[in-house]
Amino acid sequence: KGFRLTMGSLAEDIDGKSVPVIDFSQKDEKVAIAIDRALRTWGAFVCTGHGVDAELSEAVFAEGKKFFEQVSEETKQKLHIRHNGARWRGYMPIGGERSHGGKTRDLKAGLYLGEDHAADHPYVKQGLPLWGANVLPDKELPNMRELLNAYIKQVKQLGDRTMDLISIGLGLPEKTIQNRITEKDAISIVRMWYYPPQGSVPHAEVKQGEGTKGKRKTEGVSKHVAEKEWGIGAHSDYGLWTIIRTDAEGLEFQHPEYGWSKVPFIKNSFVMNAGDVLDRLTGGRYKSRFHRAMNHSSKHPRMSMPFFYDPSWEAKMMTLPILSTTVPTDETTESRNARWGKTKITCDFDGKVRYKEFLAKKVANVFPDLVPKELLVNLKSTSAPSTRHAIAVPVTTKQEKASEDK
Repeated sequence: KGFRLTMGSLAEDIDGKSVPVIDFSQKDEKVAIAIDRALRTWGAFVCTGHGVDAELSEAVFAEGKKFFEQVSEETKQKLHIRHNGARWRGYMPIGGERSHGGKTRDLKAGLYLGEDHAADHPYVKQGLPLWGANVLPDKELPNMRELLNAYIKQVKQLGDRTMDLISIGLGLPEKTIQNRITEKDAISIVRMWYYPPQGSVPHAEVKQGEGTKGKRKTEGVSKHVAEKEWGIGAHSDYGLWTIIRTDAEGLEFQHPEYGWSKVPFIKNSFVMNAGDVLDRLTGGRYKSRFHRAMNHSSKHPRMSMPFFYDPSWEAKMMTLPILSTTVPTDETTESRNARWGKTKITCDFDGKVRYKEFLAKKVANVFPDLVPKELLVNLKSTSAPSTRHAIAVPVTTKQEKASEDK
């Protein structure tokens, strides 16, 4: 149950040693204060009273469990992300993502999702990454697509409202972030994760997927696995904002003073957290904290659906106009820069770089054919592509497609 926001209960909850809980059914001004305090400390909170339909959410998770447990391996392989180009949709087997610089496998399988974009969408026609239709087993699970589309729509609307609350908490006009950063059309990157029971998957080294140039090298991948494997290792989120729904405990956030803390599991809640981009947009006021997740059960699977709510494709990365007099000083410049130094972001948030440059560099290892190397080296957004994704996805270029169509 979310707390009611009196100043006393607010301070007691957020100044404690666990990720706070915020009830979104309260008045916007009070919720905005709570969000501001939560993001300046933990960088995250548990959201209740959010308005996303509980029955719809349960139905989506039920469909997801059917996908991972009942759909045949043959069908899953046909839906594999390596077959679906730049839209970045489809099935990802265990070992498809890794932590710790690519050295440790994540003990999870996944279904890569997003908004169902029509074939005539301008960005789909241009072949831009992340745009396209979802890749689903429509014959085996005929209700899944409709349920997912309804769920994604509702969670995106929740993200829109949260951006307004964050703007209010920063002392800015309500629509500031939607007008400047998401441009009222946030990029929606959605994942459905299936964490198998501990001990149910052999601890053998996992081969990397094949890319367009053949198999990737596997040297340097750790063969040592702890007694319990993490579903995803310690990391901070790359983008603007993350909205996570799960069906069991297992998520932890790291606080600089209190260390690792388990996030309280509340049924039908969402865990929300700031990403590296929001940390920079707010000049370090809102913290992007490291977090990790594990299925602690050796008998039952764990399901999770992170919704990465990101800036629009063309959004200019520029620090928000927060008045310095309204920003509490709760860390030194040195500690802020040390936190920023753990990310790959290298550009100044002065409006000269657009978010599409962040995405292009982030996915360069996933789509090695998509971004020319001579262009990649000139992208000033980040220092290097992400190392999380172990599967390279071939992309048909416009020239190749034209040749195929002849």
